Amino acid sequence: MDDFGVLTFVIDEARIEAVQVEGLKRTKDWVVQRLIETKPGELFRQEQVSSDVQRIFNLGIFQNVKTDLRPGVVDPTAVIVVMQIEEKRTGQASVAAAYSELDEFVFMVSVTESNFRGRAERISADVEAFGRTSYDLRFFEPYLDDHNTSMDITLFDTERRRRFVPGGISLANDQFEERRRGASVRLSRPMRSNQRFSVGLQTQEVSGSYLQAQRRLETPGMLGPLGLRSGQGGRGQGVKLMSTIDGTGPPGPGDIEGPVIVAAPLHPPGTVNSMALEYAWDTSDLITDPRKGGFRGVTWQYAGGLFGGDNQYSLYSVEQRKYLSVQGGVLALRLMLGSSSGNVPLFDCWSIGGSMNLRGYEEDRYRGENLLVGNVEYRYSLSDSLGIVGFVDAGDAWGGLFPTVIPGFNIPAEDQKLTLHMGVGVGVRAVTPLGPIRIDWGFGEDGSQVHFGFGQIF
Repeated sequence: MDDFGVLTFVIDEARIEAVQVEGLKRTKDWVVQRLIETKPGELFRQEQVSSDVQRIFNLGIFQNVKTDLRPGVVDPTAVIVVMQIEEKRTGQASVAAAYSELDEFVFMVSVTESNFRGRAERISADVEAFGRTSYDLRFFEPYLDDHNTSMDITLFDTERRRRFVPGGISLANDQFEERRRGASVRLSRPMRSNQRFSVGLQTQEVSGSYLQAQRRLETPGMLGPLGLRSGQGGRGQGVKLMSTIDGTGPPGPGDIEGPVIVAAPLHPPGTVNSMALEYAWDTSDLITDPRKGGFRGVTWQYAGGLFGGDNQYSLYSVEQRKYLSVQGGVLALRLMLGSSSGNVPLFDCWSIGGSMNLRGYEEDRYRGENLLVGNVEYRYSLSDSLGIVGFVDAGDAWGGLFPTVIPGFNIPAEDQKLTLHMGVGVGVRAVTPLGPIRIDWGFGEDGSQVHFGFGQIF
């Protein structure tokens, strides 16, 4: 008896008969449908369906999004893909208070609607009072046209207390008030899969700083044009004066011999009208808390010129992020590079230090015309609402002389050459009714700092 034979498996790939959406009560059906790239008549691909679910969830207005596969009605061998969506409450109002050494007592009120008119539009109003005064109104339209172009409009009038940590000069008080008033509009359009091109326009009035920077001049000199000679500046260096008013010969009768104390405001006020262009590749899975994928972005900001205003300069930046699953957690990596050209004012130059880039240091600890930042974080979730992180930050902002209201009196960047500054520490991430909150405790060259913020830093 012959026990051998041929067993043949016939595999028929399922085609998609229809794509349906269930569970919407307030949200318009087309808001979800336009994000679904899976189309009837195509072969079923789980990877593509999962990508559709991720895009829908990233709208930020749904509690849960999952799929259900049902047999076709017209063709029983086909499948119907059903997107089962659970909406969440999108209106939020919060009242909070905070205290810090820099701002003292601050009272905050925030109102946000993330699904305005059921169209995934977002409107928000934020007010801060007492320690600092700020008003911020924002409207976001995710679907301006049939190409999924989004529009973001912001009106702002913000006042904040800032700290300046100088190099080579002394200050009676390192805190000053800065006020910015203006408006911005940003348009963003998807170009290819996971790629977007954005253009933004902004106009703002920036207040001058009444904070007086003082410099003690030990050498014989004069009260003429002041500044650093070529190759001087940076940490621990002062200013050498020319010997006379016209800069020739030794001091004579009428010339002032040192030491001389010279003072000037940190920066003059000004109007900044600018345009920003950005091209970004985003393959991360979740916008608020990425666990895999990455991000690359290239940005050019141009101020002045055809746009008018009191300052003309350009800022250039490149950013790279990567998210990897490691030992049950997420290893998050980021590298940022920045440079500039033209007459960059002190209030718009690159700065590093604080909760968003170099933890363990005061806000804006280092300033300059160039930027380098590297961040490494290991994120581990203890539960759905609580996580811990360990981090290492490194970076610097260096180079440049920034003018004051006195011609020739310039403030040098503390680091004239790249000098990497390190920060290490640990942090906590918690999901609260106010949103995801982070608390980081960082250690740097100047000691330790505790930083507060919302969401992940990248």
